[in-house]
Amino acid sequence: MRFTNTHQKVSTSTLLMVFGISIILMFIMNGTAQAKEYRMSTAIGNTANNSFIKPVDLSGISTTTHELALMQVLAEVCPGLISTNLRPKFAHAYRTKLHQLMPTVANPDNAMRYLSTQTEYRRVHANIKNWTLSYSRAENKAMCEELATTQF
Repeated sequence: MRFTNTHQKVSTSTLLMVFGISIILMFIMNGTAQAKEYRMSTAIGNTANNSFIKPVDLSGISTTTHELALMQVLAEVCPGLISTNLRPKFAHAYRTKLHQLMPTVANPDNAMRYLSTQTEYRRVHANIKNWTLSYSRAENKAMCEELATTQF
């Protein structure tokens, strides 16, 4: 998927939905993931190596690890692509979107830290990061700016 019309306004929700669908199709087509969707409730697992990070109950949300990993990748990639004055807006949009994706989780930042300790999530995150970075800098910058300027 490539942005073909840079003059057309596309909502961040639409972009995230399209990215999510594209990612799932990519995994299925490449045979790197099972066709069944990996739900967040299965992410709760062993934290023996990271005992300082408390497990977070994610069973009450319907968001997939792919969606959350995409948000984390954007949080890693976007600050370096957008202007300094857009960074606070991006941080606000990121936090708002996390709360939307995990409405029953008291602290989405802690949930993201916890997920980062999970082997399956790290694999999904790495795949999504590679996929995101396969797009041009200009395309990623446009998406980051769109998220930063989204009105919630």
